[in-house]
Formats: sequence, structure tokens, C-alpha cells
Amino acid sequence: MECTTLLACEPLALEEDSAISSIVDGILYLHKEVSPERIIDLRSLHIEKFRGSDYLSGFHPLRITLKGIEIFPHIIEKYKETPLDGKKYISDISDLDKLLGGGLEHTTSTIISGPSGVGKSTLAMQFLVHAALRGEGAILYAFEETKGSIVSRARNLGIDVDPLLEKELLKIIEVNPLDLYPDEFLQMIRTSVEKEGSNLIALDSLKGYYLAMDQFGSPIVHLQNAILYLKSAGKTSIVINETENLTGNLKMTETGVSFLSDNIIFIRYLVQEGRIIRGIGCLKKRMGKHETEIRELLLTPNGIQVGKRLQYLAGLPITEIPRTNSLNGVTF
Repeated sequence: MECTTLLACEPLALEEDSAISSIVDGILYLHKEVSPERIIDLRSLHIEKFRGSDYLSGFHPLRITLKGIEIFPHIIEKYKETPLDGKKYISDISDLDKLLGGGLEHTTSTIISGPSGVGKSTLAMQFLVHAALRGEGAILYAFEETKGSIVSRARNLGIDVDPLLEKELLKIIEVNPLDLYPDEFLQMIRTSVEKEGSNLIALDSLKGYYLAMDQFGSPIVHLQNAILYLKSAGKTSIVINETENLTGNLKMTETGVSFLSDNIIFIRYLVQEGRIIRGIGCLKKRMGKHETEIRELLLTPNGIQVGKRLQYLAGLPITEIPRTNSLNGVTF
């Protein structure tokens, strides 16, 4: 009769009568997984059979909303080589850009790592603001802070974000880390890139991302998929990582994601002549040269400043045991 037929049944019906599976052209399973280990239930769609056509395998998260069913395809990204244009994102802080060999190359991924309160988010915002001023389109996904808190801190440090937010050249998106599927978040990134023209994307922070994604399998796999998509799309990413210890042996991440990055910037607390200072350095830069020295980082009401090179640090481990250099009283 040239009709298209849809049959709805419980999975048990297919198990009891296998002939049904062989007769139909397609089989779509709807799943709802409830687990005490998950904060939210997982609804998903799984295509087992689709005769005469290719289909995307795997479990694809879905939501039933007032607007209907929303599906977030689980797409495993494949790296696509994108030509380098030779351009860089700069912070507009001359000594910092010099430290980084001129800035952060387009289509690269960067980890900014350090303990709580050391200035990681502020440094990322400096890159985002300057990119927005150049019309690049910059977006920050905040997993831990509110938009109001981020804007207030930027104002206090002399970073003028309000005009950029009003013109939507810079966007700050609050992400609820307890109510999000990994593929749903990746779909948010795709929308910001493909429909809104965002070129520099920052995630603040890795800990918040892990809190959101850990209940759905390995977060590092989902993060790798997201970064791979951004690189293939010719976009640049910054991931903020908070280390656990204020002091201790230098460690970039507790989660082993440093291999995903092209650039690694670290900020550390140091003690010099009885006062706490911040030191900033670049440990890795895949696409070019960078300075190997450590400079003092200053957060002032007039903005970020990168000061003089901190001398007599070479060969001295940053440990929990105070250690003073006799030449200038630097303690580590």
C-alpha cells in the first residue's frame, strides 16, 4: 500500500519474537538509565538497524522538552588539517606576549594552570577581551562562577568588559555542571562556532567540567573530543585548570590532560622577602619558541602587569619546604 509504518513496542517483545526484527527496515531503541551514581537520569536513542542507509552508531542523549524532543548526536570528531594563518591571539601585555613568543597561535589549545585565586581566570579574560576588541568573537563557558562575579572581578582589575558584552562581541555563558550531557555541551560549542561566529573559546574550569561529565564516563575523552572539534573547525581554545595544592611540587594537572594542549602556561605562588608574589611562566609551546624564564605577575586596579624576571630560580624545585636563596632572599 506504499505506507510507512511505525511500530511501538517494549524491548521484551522483540526478544520473544525475533521475526519482527528481520521483517522491519529499522530498529530504534529509546533508553532511560537511572543510576544512584548519576545526578541526572540519562535518556538516549540507539539505532540498531536502518536498512538501506548509513547511520551514526552509539547512544545519543535526548531530552523531552516543551518544544519537543531534542537529540544531541554523539559525534566522534576526526581531526581535519586546517592551514595555519600565522596569526596569534595576544594579551596586549607586552612582557607577557614576549614571554609567550608573541602570543597564542590560532587553532591551538592552551591550558592555564595554577592554584586557586592565583589569576588564571583573569589571564584568560585578558585574551578574550583583546580578541573581542579585534572582532574575533570570544566566549567564556563558566562552570563554577556566575556571570556577575566574573564581570565584577574584571571591572575591579581595570578590564572593561561591559561594552563588549553589550555588543555581544564577548559572551559569558553560565553552565550548570549538574544538569548537562557531554554531547549537549559540545552541541552548545558547535552552535557558538557555526552560528554565532565565535573564534576563541574558553572553559573555566577543568574541575567544573569534570564535575559535569564524570557521571557519563571518562571526562577526558569528552574533553578531547571537544578540543579536536575546535581545532578541526579552525578555532582556538583556552582551558583553565586549578591545581589542588597552593604549594608543592610543580604539577600541571591532576587529571592528566596536559597532552591535549599545544601551550601550557603556569602561575604559581612564591614567597619573596616575607611577601607572597605570583610567578608566571610558559612550559610548553608546540608551534613556536617562548621564553623559559619566570616573571612576576601583578594583578592591579589598572589591569594585569608582568614584571621583571625572577632571578636565581634556575634549578631550584618549587616544594613545600621553604628554601631561601642567600643572594636575594627568595623562598620557595
